[in-house]
Amino acid sequence: MTRFIIYVVVFFACIVILHWAIYKLTIWRRGKPQAKAALFSMITLTFSLIFSVGVAEIGCRVWFKDISSTGDNSSYFAQRWRKTVQRNTLGFREQEFELDINPNVFRIAVVGDSFAFGQGLSRSQRFSNIIEKEFNKKEFPTQVLNFGKSGTDTIDQLEILEKFVVPTNPDFILLQWYINDVKVQINATSQQKRKYYRLIPSKTITRTLHKHSALYFLVDKLWKKTQESLGLVENYQTWLIENLQDPNTEAVQRANNAIIEFIKICKRESIPVGIVLFPQFSESLREDYTLDFLSMRVLSQCQTEQIMCIDLKNTYSKVDPISLLWVNQFDHHPSALANKLAAKQIIDNFGAQWLSSNRKF
Repeated sequence: MTRFIIYVVVFFACIVILHWAIYKLTIWRRGKPQAKAALFSMITLTFSLIFSVGVAEIGCRVWFKDISSTGDNSSYFAQRWRKTVQRNTLGFREQEFELDINPNVFRIAVVGDSFAFGQGLSRSQRFSNIIEKEFNKKEFPTQVLNFGKSGTDTIDQLEILEKFVVPTNPDFILLQWYINDVKVQINATSQQKRKYYRLIPSKTITRTLHKHSALYFLVDKLWKKTQESLGLVENYQTWLIENLQDPNTEAVQRANNAIIEFIKICKRESIPVGIVLFPQFSESLREDYTLDFLSMRVLSQCQTEQIMCIDLKNTYSKVDPISLLWVNQFDHHPSALANKLAAKQIIDNFGAQWLSSNRKF
């Protein structure tokens, strides 16, 4: 906030200096009477624009007052939701827990990215929390620990698995997978195709406005969509296909090996493991889902490793409109409904295995 105030002060100082410079220049060229008239016109125009922008900013905040999260956590709209997120001493969005499990409790560990983390949702709305609640209703004492971390891919999750999850001695590990978990070490040329032109050249000012202005967030979002429609920037789906369709690329091979290694570690520790696959929530999910090849690779690995995996694509393709699966129009992470559907499918597929497992008591 302090930096934002400084920018505002500097902005108005620049306006005053600019007006003074033009006033002096006009006196020199046209004389004092015309300079005064020009200065009055400039001041009127400037404050009219500032007033208009101020009204637009207030209008955006009021109109979108129910929006509390976006796809990233640095925007103006995400500030309110961010303040509700609490982490335990290990850095995860989970309650504090003992490493030594109660022998009378079945412990499930969920590993994943922002989908497991519960971007835009309360903790109770996440599929991991729903599963825990449902099993405890069945008088089957269950603890579901969520090790989801935003921005991670499968390679990052390998470290989380070994450093944090295995030491908790879980009875089952569930890996939550999403299409961009394959996105590792994309080359610089390809990254350039997804590089947007900024509205304001300064990265610092851009970040500040993004954080403090609802109007700027909306205008910037429109500007990015315009760049995609004009072909200046490659849209995300096309970009993924271009970089990941070839199974022999280094990025794809590393991602595939990461999943194999994840399963290998679980087997080494004698911990049953499963994977739940989330698709991209786009209109093509009900028509021609062009990213299906990514999940098919994971399902093939599951078959080879003889572990159970769930693809949620068919479940989500029945939801109409697809926007019901989004947290909101600016945040396409799984909504509360999407998490409920995921929890149901996970329970339907893994529930019998968990209930009939060789428990510790």
